[in-house]
Amino acid sequence: MATASQDRILPLHLTPIEKFLLADDRPRHPMAFVIDMTFSGVVDRAAFEEAMAEAARRHPLIVALVRPAKRKALCWVSSKGQLPYVDWAEEHVPVTLPHGEWINLHDEVGLRLWIRQGPERAQVTAQFHHVCCDGIGAYRFLGDLLAIYGARTSVEEPRPTMETVTLSKLRGRADGCSYLHGTGQNGREIRASLKLLYRIIGRGCSPLSPSKPPGRTADYPGYCSFTFDQTEFKQLRDAASGLGAMVNDLLAIELFYVMHQWNVARRRFRLGQRYRIMMP
Repeated sequence: MATASQDRILPLHLTPIEKFLLADDRPRHPMAFVIDMTFSGVVDRAAFEEAMAEAARRHPLIVALVRPAKRKALCWVSSKGQLPYVDWAEEHVPVTLPHGEWINLHDEVGLRLWIRQGPERAQVTAQFHHVCCDGIGAYRFLGDLLAIYGARTSVEEPRPTMETVTLSKLRGRADGCSYLHGTGQNGREIRASLKLLYRIIGRGCSPLSPSKPPGRTADYPGYCSFTFDQTEFKQLRDAASGLGAMVNDLLAIELFYVMHQWNVARRRFRLGQRYRIMMP
């Protein structure tokens, strides 16, 4: 249940991080990410689409557009009931992008779904625009979607229940950045940011040694994946927690190490070289 409708909450000004992500969004380099999920059994299409509509009411930015509104500034505005693109097909039918990988938030809401159904399992691929949410927000949306779907289809008790969502809290989501609009109070932050920017970007970085071109382009989303078992993931999480870090931090360290070993193996190593991973 949501305490207000999308039309009553919107339009909303973009937050600083949303403006940054939107500015970095390009058709050739979309500011988007993909989540793949595999389920056993057969998806009830009608129940899934009803659950999608209900979950969208709990996450209005997922189904909003970005257009000039308040004082002609770019804002989140109502999509007038537009729901995410959902493509249904049989198993092994590749994911296709009729309009390209880029999601233009001026005309299209920031989520697309592809569902591939086999006789015993279903593969769900979700593409999120990063301006709409981060990874945590995406998983919360998907969690709500699956809980609502479960409440509509489960024959077991108790069925999943949903907590009330207070959409009016979205109006204060940028309060933590209000100091950026102060006068004479952020000079220290600006100087520190410029120094950090120079230290990171000004010194350059070392490119990776090129690999052989692939024989064919992988189907979308075309990324490599690896699944940790429960014991491995717990060990990683405990190690990260002991260092005051997160699992992603440990994996990023390992990625830097692999990049270095790649260059060393291809005789592109030099002392003092630096590597860079571009992440939002």
